[in-house]
Amino acid sequence: VYALLKRYESRGGSLEDAPRSGRPHATTRIEDERIVRMARRDPLRGSEAIQLAADLACSAKTVRRRLRAAGIPRRIAQHKPQLSADQRKDRLKWC
Repeated sequence: VYALLKRYESRGGSLEDAPRSGRPHATTRIEDERIVRMARRDPLRGSEAIQLAADLACSAKTVRRRLRAAGIPRRIAQHKPQLSADQRKDRLKWC
């Protein structure tokens, strides 16, 4: 409690966190929201496609980080083999 009171007095009546050191984000809050909105609209769109569509000046890895921070899991589309002509005929016969 004493430390909180001291911080309150030393910062002129505020308990906000002090700015920390570190590299600033490559994207703004508005760009982050656009990334999340695009991913929710089209769940199968990859991070590279989102980066190009949103015309962002950041990497696809940054897009992946923003999606992970928003709680959107990675998705990999399942590849299904195409049926051959013989397999289609056999399926029709079976039906």
